[in-house]
Amino acid sequence: MNNNKQELIKKIYYDPSLGLNLKRTYTNAKKQDPTITFKDVKDFVASTENKNIFDKTVKIDKMLPIVSHPGSYSADITFYDQYKKFNGGNIGLLTIININTKKGFAYPIKSKHANEIYPPLVNSRFANLSSKRARQSNN
Repeated sequence: MNNNKQELIKKIYYDPSLGLNLKRTYTNAKKQDPTITFKDVKDFVASTENKNIFDKTVKIDKMLPIVSHPGSYSADITFYDQYKKFNGGNIGLLTIININTKKGFAYPIKSKHANEIYPPLVNSRFANLSSKRARQSNN
């Protein structure tokens, strides 16, 4: 394939209105240069860094599930101090996720003190967190 063909295919292939599509690239390139073949377009795509978009994903035979005891949760705080004046004085979100069901809850917090953090942890949804079985903290 000569350089002119390759430049034309490149121009059409990277046109955002076409969306990196082989068939549309071929159709539009063929309109502008009837000597371009579908093989030319495929060869161009194979030589680009975007080739991985069209490659098949590799399936993993064995995946270990992420599970824990029933009623196990993971909690974290995301801080948004820079937006405090825009969101009612809240400094962040307390996010609590059930490890087994992946169901999550987010609570706005005004400080990271225990009196602000503890109530969501022991409300009716997370009553089993009040047990001492597995509670960890890092500041």
